[in-house]
Amino acid sequence: MTRIVYGSPGLFDMGGIARYGRSQVRALKSILGGENVEVLSMLAPGPGGFDEPIEVDLVAGGNRPSNKVRFALAFGARARPGRMYWSGHLNYTPIVVPLAAATGGTAVVNIYGLELWTRRSKLRERCLAKCWVIADCNATLSSAVQMGIVDPERSTVIHDPVDVAMFRPGAIDLEIAGRYGLVPDDRFRVMFLGRLDEGSRHKGPDRLIRAFARARLPKDAELVIAGSGNQVEILRGIALQSGKGDRVKLIGRVPDVDLPAVYRLSTVFALVSQKFDGGGEGIPLTPLEAGGCAIPSIVGNEDGSVEVCVDGESGLIVSSRDEAAFSNALETLANDRERTRRMGQAAAARVQSHFSYERFAAQHQQFIERIAAEPLVTKREQL
Repeated sequence: MTRIVYGSPGLFDMGGIARYGRSQVRALKSILGGENVEVLSMLAPGPGGFDEPIEVDLVAGGNRPSNKVRFALAFGARARPGRMYWSGHLNYTPIVVPLAAATGGTAVVNIYGLELWTRRSKLRERCLAKCWVIADCNATLSSAVQMGIVDPERSTVIHDPVDVAMFRPGAIDLEIAGRYGLVPDDRFRVMFLGRLDEGSRHKGPDRLIRAFARARLPKDAELVIAGSGNQVEILRGIALQSGKGDRVKLIGRVPDVDLPAVYRLSTVFALVSQKFDGGGEGIPLTPLEAGGCAIPSIVGNEDGSVEVCVDGESGLIVSSRDEAAFSNALETLANDRERTRRMGQAAAARVQSHFSYERFAAQHQQFIERIAAEPLVTKREQL
């Protein structure tokens, strides 16, 4: 029986990597049994994290040197012959690769768009080349292969899953609408949801505000920005300067349990991200969740966002650096609400068929079986 030691930077905050890791731990335990998957988290739970708890075997407690030593020692203490050492982030490849080499085991790592588009150490690159790799989207894997830091023969793409039982089409929830100060009518409503901090500036809520202000939309059109962070007041100021401050609503953090109903209050979801050193998306989960609720998306063309929708069918893909094109896309969807509704239906069907948790878990099982089929001598040679 395969046994896995799984290490993550954190499984408790609301970030995309933590969310992917939580789904992955759930899938691995369902495939191998919980007793065969030991889970280590570098960061501890904190305020503003996931509502649903997750069981882990060790929490290192932070990013201080002492925490990092504790995390590495916990990995080492669990080393046994033939085990699979799984790194939930590129940063931990220098831990899992030596352990796999010393025990005749296997090193596995998850890679995401942002960490590849940020400066990486040569040590991590060398270690990554010796790992089996799961990428969160085709854009991430293609970039890594082109950089020469990933072996395509030992790599696969497994997209982030959506809870399709939770994120599905449904009626407007009047209580939720009132809770967030949104009128439950048929007005054209654009939504953005994400972290509103400096480290997430690639998501572009400021550009969305400007595109919304520029677009020729119905007088009662609204832009709803959900999320928290140190950029909230800056964004509020941009909205006021745009002349549309009364039509831009910043509603704060939305708990998981409210997310489907909040998505359903929108007409379109917008996340037009940019890719640069230190910024960019793998495949963003929020437009997929919105799609599951039959809300089409407008996304950018520079990163894994292009894998969210089929352009013109389940959403629109625009140039990430052309705010006029962004405004035009908003106008297109506002002026043809029947087409927008059909796009939403197509988005829901696409999420059901391509991004369900069941598909995610099945792909992990196939990946583990693929590793197990590799001759042991080949595994050792790669390390």
